[in-house]
Amino acid sequence: MWQIKQEQDIGLSTLMDELRLQLEEVKPRIEKKAFHELFILEKDDEIVGLSLSWLNSFHPEAKYVRVYTTSACTETNWPRALYEQLIKDIYPQKQLIFSCWDEKKDAISFMEKQGFKLFRKTYMPDLEVRALLQRMLTVPTFKQYESLNNVLQNEEKKQAFLTQLKENYENTHLHNPVQTYTWQQWGEILVDDEPDLEYSYVVFEGAQVEAYILLHKLGNYYEVGWIGFQGNTDDEWKLTALFKTQMELLQREGIKKVSIEIDTTDNSAFSLFSFLDFKQFPSWNSYSRQIDRGNVNDQSSDI
Repeated sequence: MWQIKQEQDIGLSTLMDELRLQLEEVKPRIEKKAFHELFILEKDDEIVGLSLSWLNSFHPEAKYVRVYTTSACTETNWPRALYEQLIKDIYPQKQLIFSCWDEKKDAISFMEKQGFKLFRKTYMPDLEVRALLQRMLTVPTFKQYESLNNVLQNEEKKQAFLTQLKENYENTHLHNPVQTYTWQQWGEILVDDEPDLEYSYVVFEGAQVEAYILLHKLGNYYEVGWIGFQGNTDDEWKLTALFKTQMELLQREGIKKVSIEIDTTDNSAFSLFSFLDFKQFPSWNSYSRQIDRGNVNDQSSDI
């Protein structure tokens, strides 16, 4: 007998291997009960499918959804039934978001049939500092920068930087809008993100922020965080030169690797790493479905 139940908790260790392995990407969320809804699909008292959703106060207009099923559900309508549980309660969210690695062809195909459309790819390769510097041999180093630490000590520059950071982030997330925060609140968000205050750099042109690259120390390597550029195309070299300066400093510190995270919606990041062949890297794909209040089950539209 098949049946769907809503649960407030679930023991992952009790699940069959086929399903438990699929749930690795959401395992911490399930264990911490950091979900909005969780439904299980049972066949003869054995769990053969699961769907869950969660909300994000930073992106309040979206409801995030996932659907996982075993081979027992192949060529049945039960995956669709699991998904439909997640769209019964959608107010006040305005869209549904689904994400997965680009290799998950079956999951992508299923969600596309539900009306989801790709709106962003995210690449997260690890890169060798030495290899990066080899690619920038002809790029000059850039010395007209200030450390993030110095910027945050100057109230005027701090406000200019946080205002620009806020604007840039909002502009790269138009498909999934950010909650409205003041520049002061963005200062708290920045601190919580724990950037390296000495190796994160900001470039000013007078009182205006022209460029910035934030780095985060993670053990024995660094992660490239927020990137922004406000100049014209003739000045784009400054962003690359600033990055080269940072990489030279990291190399002198014995750092061999940096990790980057680039969204296809972030023009500044793509400009900086335009020399990379992104097709060689796996991508984390994000899909969206606009919620049609009149008929959520049968209609969808592009974002």
